Amino acid sequence: MEPSELKNLGTDELPPMQASLNLHVGNEMLVIEKDREPQPISSPSFTSEVLPPMALAIVKSREFICMPPFLVALLVSPVRTAINGISNISTMIDPNFEGFLLLNFANLSPWDLQIAPGDLVCRAVFHMVAQVGHLREFTEYSPKYQPTHGPHLLLKDIIDLRVKDMQRTVHSPILQEKLQKWIAAKKTE
Repeated sequence: MEPSELKNLGTDELPPMQASLNLHVGNEMLVIEKDREPQPISSPSFTSEVLPPMALAIVKSREFICMPPFLVALLVSPVRTAINGISNISTMIDPNFEGFLLLNFANLSPWDLQIAPGDLVCRAVFHMVAQVGHLREFTEYSPKYQPTHGPHLLLKDIIDLRVKDMQRTVHSPILQEKLQKWIAAKKTE
């Protein structure tokens, strides 16, 4: 693909481009530690939270993502977060994805870390998977992207869907059990 193919119509300017996007802690988080029940944290009370060593955090992103059909994104740990001991659990954002992301990261350091809304968690690095002018046309028979989250925008609803997915596959039964208990407790609140 030639850069000239991306030029704005009517001008000779190239559109603004960025190879990556920083992703931040949103207003909901679930902290999972070895011997404790998952601890939900959400706004407006969520100002800062301690993430103990070897704990896992599942965070709803601050950013609402709308991916075009010709890009994917790989989630990676920026150097400044990795130096502090935070490791992002890498994953992909599919073409046409629309919604908040579940950002999974772990405190691999031997010390407690403070996590607050707006903190940098990971970076989405974009990769083109099709030429913009040569997108495959969808027909009624071609597979279409099904939104992962649909109308479920609360973290507990999104995790509930993930637990149901986990039940159909082989995943950690301990994590699955902890998440199921957390969801059951949220439903009785």
